Amino acid sequence: MTLLAFPAGILIAAVAIFTGIGGGILWMPFLIAFFKLPPAEAVSCSLVIQVFGQVSATTVHLRSGRVETGLVIRLLPFVLVSTAAGTLAGPLIPPRLLQVGVGVLTFLVVYVFLRGDEFQGEAGGDTADPAGLPAVRRVTVVGSFLSALVSAGLADWLIPALHHRCRLTIARSVATGVAVMCAVSISAAAFHLAGGRAVNFAIVIPAAAGVVIGAQIGARLHHRVPGELFKEIFVLILVLFAAHVTFEAF
Repeated sequence: MTLLAFPAGILIAAVAIFTGIGGGILWMPFLIAFFKLPPAEAVSCSLVIQVFGQVSATTVHLRSGRVETGLVIRLLPFVLVSTAAGTLAGPLIPPRLLQVGVGVLTFLVVYVFLRGDEFQGEAGGDTADPAGLPAVRRVTVVGSFLSALVSAGLADWLIPALHHRCRLTIARSVATGVAVMCAVSISAAAFHLAGGRAVNFAIVIPAAAGVVIGAQIGARLHHRVPGELFKEIFVLILVLFAAHVTFEAF
């Protein structure tokens, strides 16, 4: 059964990196449904697995020159504080309530995303608009907290904020969002491991191997897909997984 984690890693990472959504929202139902892991252990495993995919994809985005590195560095202190807080709060909140919250928040992301400006591949600029930075910081704080809490992807909220508020092109928004999420995954996984959280390495190791491959595939596909098609795929996947996560909570 653990061998299933390798092809799953390829598929999940490719979809997550290609669309820019957080892989955690895809890994959580998979780890709970297929491997019957307790929610708390599924969160820790998901975070460790995501580290490999995020590092792999961020390397591709950095080489492409699309990451707004100055913005990523400015957000790092907020990432560290929020992931530490989310790790500490995890044991205090019922897992079912958290899972429902992830589904509802993802539906809200889709709503805000669709009612905003057009999500075009060429719209926006290569430099972040300073006027949008406060909104991006708020999203980073909340998203980083939720990532450490339930492995919900920060990128689900961050990419629309970077595009609509900071006026970055969608390509730079995705690349920058993935880089920030990489920092979130590393810090959250480190806090979980330091706190002695259970991690099933028999699942994590083959999954991580698949994730490294899938992340490379997803990052390269992203640079070759038209903006309008990207928008449709992004929204469709968010809706499907929001519904799945919410349903699985019951």
